[in-house]
Amino acid sequence: MASKIYIIGETQLFIELNPFIDCRQIREFSKESISGLFREDVHGLLIGHYPNFEDLKLLDENLGQSFQPMGFPVFVYSGTREQDSGMVKNSWVELAPAADKTQVAKLVQNYNLKKETTHRWLIWGTLFALVVLFYLVLKGAGLWLPWGSLELRVAKFLEQDDPRIEVRLSGSLDDLMARKAKLENLANAVERTLLPADLSYVLASRKKECERYIQLFNELTSQPAHQSFKQIGELEVFVKSLQNFATRFPEPWHKTSAYLYWQNRLKVAEAYQSAFQQFRADYESRRNQLLKIYKLDGLQPAKEIFLEPWMEAQQKIIKEPWCDADTFLSQSHLSVVLEMRLYIHQLQKDLLQFFEWMRCFRELQIPSDEHKTKIPFPFPTFSSYQWDRFSAEQQTLLKDLAKPLLTKMPELKKTDHEKANQLELFQKLLENQAKK
Repeated sequence: MASKIYIIGETQLFIELNPFIDCRQIREFSKESISGLFREDVHGLLIGHYPNFEDLKLLDENLGQSFQPMGFPVFVYSGTREQDSGMVKNSWVELAPAADKTQVAKLVQNYNLKKETTHRWLIWGTLFALVVLFYLVLKGAGLWLPWGSLELRVAKFLEQDDPRIEVRLSGSLDDLMARKAKLENLANAVERTLLPADLSYVLASRKKECERYIQLFNELTSQPAHQSFKQIGELEVFVKSLQNFATRFPEPWHKTSAYLYWQNRLKVAEAYQSAFQQFRADYESRRNQLLKIYKLDGLQPAKEIFLEPWMEAQQKIIKEPWCDADTFLSQSHLSVVLEMRLYIHQLQKDLLQFFEWMRCFRELQIPSDEHKTKIPFPFPTFSSYQWDRFSAEQQTLLKDLAKPLLTKMPELKKTDHEKANQLELFQKLLENQAKK
């Protein structure tokens, strides 16, 4: 089909544009005559004079209102080249001289392509607007298709969702993340604003509930093991932080797996702390017992009479086991536990050394003939280091026990050389201490 171009005025010279252009004639520029151009789907305008400002303004206004593409070709027949070369561009009008028939054909062809594209977009845009309008009308009337309705999807999800919170929030962390993603997908849907208020509220509350639970679950599982701490202050802070989780569990959450997990962890951590407190109480009791022995508590003033039974009773106390079978010690990494055990161990060691020195002096007082019938024993090492670790009461008692022997040193050297050698070591120790 040939492109149609209107002709204005008496321009019969343009009949030679046929057959690729169908020219018709209009007499003057007016709103009505220009509107006729678009009613009959023409693709250009051929005029016999150079358009003035009013002509271009009239074309510009009417072309924009008729949804025509930019670049509507207007071919000007002018008798002078000066006017042809002086033509300017217009936003809606493409001015061109009509003398160049090749350019006329090219502009008409380009305009036809632009017009087809523009009208195609207008058609699709109109159809899309109608579809959206149709959807909104049906949505407002409650007649939208069930499988595409967010309202129905939310209602179906909430219907299948268990009303018991411990069931809704059960499963692994991956299960909870999948539930959270599903709730976010429903909550972020385009039609969210069209949901009824009750469904929107329940959906938002379930989503917030899941997010809070996952955050709490992560915090609980990221807590360190209670027996991994090395300082007692760290253990106390840890137990207190676990206890503070109680305020973060609302009443409906008291049957969830996270709450049960928290209860178990708190119970074990508190039992561990309680075991330490019991251990510390036993330590204080044990330490006080040994310190009483250091002060010779319970020994009667007449030491010679009551010394043997007192020594036997105190040695039984020293050798009693303390906390060796406690399971708490096998789990604990607290440095203070080791310090307490080492301290008691050192006290026991010092007291046993003290009794060895006492036993030595008692044995040295036994007559030679009677001593030979007894089982021999190794003499202790009389060191100044060990002497300094004895209490003042212990040192006084040892001096009292050794005094009668030291006065008989000349006789002992003649009768029992071995005893004399041991006493000389102790005597030298006392002399060195006196010089300090």
